[in-house]
Amino acid sequence: MKRGVVVATDQHLEWLLPWWWERYSSCNELPVTFVDFGMTKSAQIWCSQRGHLLATTLQVDAIQKCNKAVLASWQEIYGSSYRTARNAWFKKPLACLMSPFDESVWLDLDCEVLSSIVPIFDFLSDGAQLAIALDRVAPIPEGFAPHICADSVRIMNGGVIVFPRGSALIQQWAELAQQEAHLYWGDDYILSTVIQNSSEFVRVLPPIYNWRLADGVPFYAKIIHWCGEWGKACIAKRGGMKGMLANVPDLQKIFFS
Repeated sequence: MKRGVVVATDQHLEWLLPWWWERYSSCNELPVTFVDFGMTKSAQIWCSQRGHLLATTLQVDAIQKCNKAVLASWQEIYGSSYRTARNAWFKKPLACLMSPFDESVWLDLDCEVLSSIVPIFDFLSDGAQLAIALDRVAPIPEGFAPHICADSVRIMNGGVIVFPRGSALIQQWAELAQQEAHLYWGDDYILSTVIQNSSEFVRVLPPIYNWRLADGVPFYAKIIHWCGEWGKACIAKRGGMKGMLANVPDLQKIFFS
């Protein structure tokens, strides 16, 4: 298959599947591969009825090596779901390697797709091995990423990743996750470490393809990324952006037309 979308979840976040699918399928027809990070049987059946389900036993050995005191301090920053989220984060590059598509878009399940994502593949032209949005340029908190030494570096956000089959950067990301996940706050920091040494093969996606509400009102956003515990709570309580605007049709036209 030439092009498609890859998503994954475990039983802790599988409640997002119907919400994600409704948003995605309302404006896209690209095939979807669902990667099983530990879903319930009912979620597995649900996914297999809508796309291709990859049942796996993916493990990231280095996760178990994390210092307990460090892990506790990181959890205080992120919130109570940090350890559960972390176990899924570092499986992401391994899932990307399993993609059956020649060109793939990885989407976190908390990404609200509001428009066709077909144009995003244009960013893989001219030999690019990866396309990803910038998260921020800022100093790295101490202990978050041991191989990033600069005081101010580009941290990329892995909620939306475009990549071709055989991408060397995805392979490097997966290998580093297997070997050193215990040293990193999250998978984005490992990927940013890989990217800093191979930036000539990376294209930066415009914010409209990975919009975080911290960046302001999402005018013309194609994908809104409800990251973190706060974002998941907003989806659960409000239904994301479209849910919040469901009874305000004039605002819907302004945001999404």
